[in-house]
Amino acid sequence: MDKQNQKSSEPPSSQEDFTTLTKGLINNPWSKVYWFARMLLNSDQYSGIGKDSARLLKVGTEITTLLDYNQTENDFALIPIIHTCIKKSFLDGKKEGTKLRVCIENFVSDIEKYITTKIDAFVFAYTCTKVVSMSNIALDMVPSDDKEFTEEIGKSILESQGANGLKILINTWDDLGVRGCLEVERTQVVNVYKLLKKDLSAIEYIDEDGVALTLTACVQEMERRLGQKRKGRGGRSLEDVTSMILDHFQFHSCAAPSHFQADIEVDKWIMTKRKFYIGISCKRTLRERWKQVSSADMASMGRYKIASFLHVITYSKDLSDDKLALLGGNGHLFYLPDDDPTLARHTNHTQLSKFVRPMSGFVNHLRALIENN
Repeated sequence: MDKQNQKSSEPPSSQEDFTTLTKGLINNPWSKVYWFARMLLNSDQYSGIGKDSARLLKVGTEITTLLDYNQTENDFALIPIIHTCIKKSFLDGKKEGTKLRVCIENFVSDIEKYITTKIDAFVFAYTCTKVVSMSNIALDMVPSDDKEFTEEIGKSILESQGANGLKILINTWDDLGVRGCLEVERTQVVNVYKLLKKDLSAIEYIDEDGVALTLTACVQEMERRLGQKRKGRGGRSLEDVTSMILDHFQFHSCAAPSHFQADIEVDKWIMTKRKFYIGISCKRTLRERWKQVSSADMASMGRYKIASFLHVITYSKDLSDDKLALLGGNGHLFYLPDDDPTLARHTNHTQLSKFVRPMSGFVNHLRALIENN
C-alpha cells in the first residue's frame, strides 16, 4: 500500500480531519434525508403529515416515476413539475381555511426550498417511501403499554404474597416492563436498519457517505419517536400497577375531584363512605414530587374533600426529613418496605412517625380510611 492510500484509510486523528469529513457529509445530497424526515414528522409545525404512510407512498411513487421517465430533462424543466406534484398530493382532501390545511401549506412551501435538483427530489421520494414509511410500520409494532410483559407475573406476586408483595410487584413491574418494551424497540430499529441497508445497496448514485447518512438519519428519527412513546408508556405503566393492586384487593377507583388541579401526580382516586377522596400513587422513588405541592396543601384538600394522599414507595433514598415534614404536614402518608431503614429510623420520632408506615399495612389502612372518612 502506498503512503497516499495508507493515509486515506487511517481514522481521523485531529480536529482538522473531522472538519474535512464534516464538510463532505453536509454537502452530500443524502444529508437531507434527516431533515426531510424531521419535517414530515413535525407535529407542532406541520401537523405530522408523515404519519400518513399511504400518502407518503403515493407522492414518493409519483416523484420516482417522473424522474424515471424523464431522465434527459434538466432540473429547470422537472423541478417545478415535482413541486406541483408534492403540493397537490399533500393538500389533496384538506379543507380550505382549516388549521390543518394551513400547516400543510406551510410544509409544502418550506419543503420546496430544499428540493432544487433531481437528486434532491429522488432523496425526498426515498425518504417518503422507504425511510419514514418503514419507520411508521416498525413503530406501530412497539407496544404503547407494558402490560403484556408484566400482568401475569404481577398477579402471581399478589396472589402468593398479598400486601407483603407490593415492593416486589412495583420493582418487578418496572423492570420487566421496561426491559420487554426496549427489546421490542431495539428489534424494530435493527429490522428497519437491515432492510434499508440492503435496499440502499441497489441504488446506483449513492456513495458510502450517502448510505451512512441515510441509515443514521433513520435511526436518529426512530429513536426520537420511540422516546416520545416511552414517555407516554411510563405514565401509563404507573397507573397500570396501581390499578392491579386496587383491583386485586377489591378497591374501586373513581374520577378525580371536580376542578382539582394540583401539580402533584396521583395515579388513582378512591372515594370514602362519606364521599371524601383518597389519592393513591405507587412509585419506586419520590423523585421531584415533593416540590409539586403548591396547590396540594391542606386548604385545597379541605376545599375538595380530599382525606389524604397515599404513596407506596419502594426506595426511600431521597425521602429526607424535610420532604417528609413538608408533605406529611399537607396530608401525605408514605408506605415503605417493612425492612426499609428510613421507616426504622422514624418509627419512634414524635412527628415523622405519623407520616411513614410499613407497606404491609397499606391495604388494611386504606380500608380503615374508606370506612372512617
